[in-house]
Amino acid sequence: LLISSISTILPPFIAGFIGAYIFSGVVKKFEIYKIPRSVSALLVIMALLVFLVVLGMVAIPFLQRELIILSKTLPTLATRTYEFLEQALQSLNSKKIGNLDLKNFNLELNQSISFLAQWVIHFAVNIIGNGTALANVVTFIFLSPLVMFYFLKDWPDFIQSLDRLLPETGAESIRKVVTKIHSTLASYVQGQAILCGILMILYSLGLSLVNLRQAVLIGMLTGFLSFIPY
Repeated sequence: LLISSISTILPPFIAGFIGAYIFSGVVKKFEIYKIPRSVSALLVIMALLVFLVVLGMVAIPFLQRELIILSKTLPTLATRTYEFLEQALQSLNSKKIGNLDLKNFNLELNQSISFLAQWVIHFAVNIIGNGTALANVVTFIFLSPLVMFYFLKDWPDFIQSLDRLLPETGAESIRKVVTKIHSTLASYVQGQAILCGILMILYSLGLSLVNLRQAVLIGMLTGFLSFIPY
């Protein structure tokens, strides 16, 4: 009950903590040049926000154009998919593998597509029209950088506070394990980020060379999702 009641306010703090964890090393490097942590944290957050704004200004119009093109091609794609399935079912019937009713299949397929489309539209309308959801999004956007700033500024004190909570008997072993986890996790994330970036570029270029529609969109999504193990 407690977790459910505070679940709506947790995302900004979780995002701020993750951001501080990722960029704490960058802020630490600024200390070499005698720059205060508060200034370094502010510079990092400003640079991150500028990058995200520029990325949004470039990506949103492109994604909007690609989605419009995709929405126009979906009916044709659905028709071709149905024709392929119809031929496959006719082939199965000709081989007497089963007695499949194509009319009933067509009706069920249309009903399923209609139900899915109605569910997507209903979900989108609820998200847009729900004032609480909109307020949560606005709170997340404005609160996350603020939380991240204070985490970055006080990161050494935060780590020392956690260190003081460790039991004396196993403190050294816990520090070694946590340090190893941190090193391994950082290497993994860095490697996956580089790999995803390379694959996004290669997929987009390769699909564009074969004149595939929405090549860049498909390539970017495929490369980004390549971090998912399979």
